[in-house]
Amino acid sequence: YKDVARIKKEGVLCEKINHPAIKDECYVYSATEISTCDKISKVGEEKNRCFLFVAKYKLDTQICEKIENFANFDSSSLKSTCYSVIAAAKNDVTICDSFKEFYAETCYRDVAVALQDESVCEKAHNPASADLRIRDYCYEEIAKLKGDSKLCGKISVENERSYCLENI
Repeated sequence: YKDVARIKKEGVLCEKINHPAIKDECYVYSATEISTCDKISKVGEEKNRCFLFVAKYKLDTQICEKIENFANFDSSSLKSTCYSVIAAAKNDVTICDSFKEFYAETCYRDVAVALQDESVCEKAHNPASADLRIRDYCYEEIAKLKGDSKLCGKISVENERSYCLENI
């Protein structure tokens, strides 16, 4: 039932599964509505992933806010992934503007790559940080997508720039 529910996006099929963990996993991968996530028996990572998949399916950032911390799990990474996925799918860089530091950088990178717009890569760097890897990766990915070796020249780290040039 789990595979059929996932493929058809029919969470109602999950109700036929007796094993609680497998049923919960079925709900995660078949969910298209928040109400399906609410059927997950255990609060935690499965429920949060379910909200991520529903938010992605509906392209609705408000659903990302349902992702919450529990026990030893910090939800900020999964929540930022949720926003980034939607920002990239909608080609909407403004969604990234509400993030801080690392999460904003990865969001801008994801949107820049989705748009194949290297000008957005500049936002994929926090000026307070000396770490340019996210911005460099942004240029590298777009260079590969466009087949444009000139973009490799914008990469700050020499060995990454060489790697980029070798892979165009």
